[in-house]
Amino acid sequence: PPQAAAPNGAKPMTEERVEAALDAQKRFEQSWQRFQDAFKEMNAALARNLGAALGHPVECADGFSESDKRDVFGGKAPTAQRFWEKVRRGECKRIVVCCGAGLSTAAGIPDFRSPMTGIYAKLKAEREAVKHRSDAAVFDNRSDDDDSELHDYTQPGRVPLPESAEECFSANYFARNPVPMSQRAAGMWPVADARTGKLTSAYKPAAAHAFLRLLADMGVLLRVFTQNIDGLEMDAGLRRELVVNAHGDMRGARCNECNKSYEGAELNRILPRLRRGEPVECTCKGGEPFETPLGRFRAWVRPNIVMFGESLSEDFGVRAREDLAACDAVVVIGTSLQVMPFGGLPSRAGRLVPRLLMNREPAGVFNHPVKYRDAVALGELDELCAAAAVHLGKGSQFLRLCATLGCKSVPRLPQARMPPAAAGPSLRS
Repeated sequence: PPQAAAPNGAKPMTEERVEAALDAQKRFEQSWQRFQDAFKEMNAALARNLGAALGHPVECADGFSESDKRDVFGGKAPTAQRFWEKVRRGECKRIVVCCGAGLSTAAGIPDFRSPMTGIYAKLKAEREAVKHRSDAAVFDNRSDDDDSELHDYTQPGRVPLPESAEECFSANYFARNPVPMSQRAAGMWPVADARTGKLTSAYKPAAAHAFLRLLADMGVLLRVFTQNIDGLEMDAGLRRELVVNAHGDMRGARCNECNKSYEGAELNRILPRLRRGEPVECTCKGGEPFETPLGRFRAWVRPNIVMFGESLSEDFGVRAREDLAACDAVVVIGTSLQVMPFGGLPSRAGRLVPRLLMNREPAGVFNHPVKYRDAVALGELDELCAAAAVHLGKGSQFLRLCATLGCKSVPRLPQARMPPAAAGPSLRS
């Protein structure tokens, strides 16, 4: 079907243009981070040269000497094994963990961004398939039918697919047509215990969640910042105050119009419908659609997550500012660090704070690791966490936690060293 004309003669925002814009934004954020790091290093070099020329002690631009920086890892190159040995010796007692989709996928939950199996990729494939169907006009919101009515859920059969994955998970699109998001988020809603009403995920925690619990039991975990919305950190036994859900979670819901909160028995009553992918209407508008400057909306019950176009919670900003200033170690697990501002969390830690990445591939600031404090361990998260537990002297406790939590897979404990780490620069480079 022909595309609807864009206002003022502008080109329509196709999915390809949206993806190109998001990719450009991601490249800019990564380039800006590299520029900031390079600028700091340049200032440090300038301070060293100036100090040497004036015959004064060599100080870096951030106020720390080269000796201070060498002492972060005892004058040796940073490695994952040395990182965990510092924790074992009691040198790191306030660890901030930043984790992402890698933990959820290890538990069997589909992620958003995987090229072939992610929710975004599947949504794109569905939309491409619809374009070639004879009844595409029913599904395509760029139909030459009455555009003002195409997003109206009251019309039977009209379930238009969004232009992009970002639109699918945006608050404005959800208010016009909640079906695509409701169907894709159905399995993420929690399950209520029939006897106690307690909410837990339909999935079991992964070994990486058990490792977070191990750090908490050791008393060295200051905070977990997570991008995941499944709540598996709490299912693993972490206290609620230890976890900051940067993008919200599925353990609560509210009306997208009146903001009424759905919790406890009221949420449990509608959970079966939500888990079937059915949109649930709030009663605040009497079940009738209403007009807004952005189109015809309805009052739908939505999960307490951060949708596209919405700001992160105030709690995230406060905790990020205070905890990254107070921590003495940062661990990044299972995230690409591509989504800002979450991706900038490791850079907020002090300049003498050791940082460790545990991931399948380099990510964020670890694409250009700082030679005196950044350790990188690449591989499967289960194996990396098992190796870390061994270096902490807690291998048996880690395995017991995995068994108690019913983890999907329980890794074998390595005999000695961590899995091969990414080749990083030596202190002499």
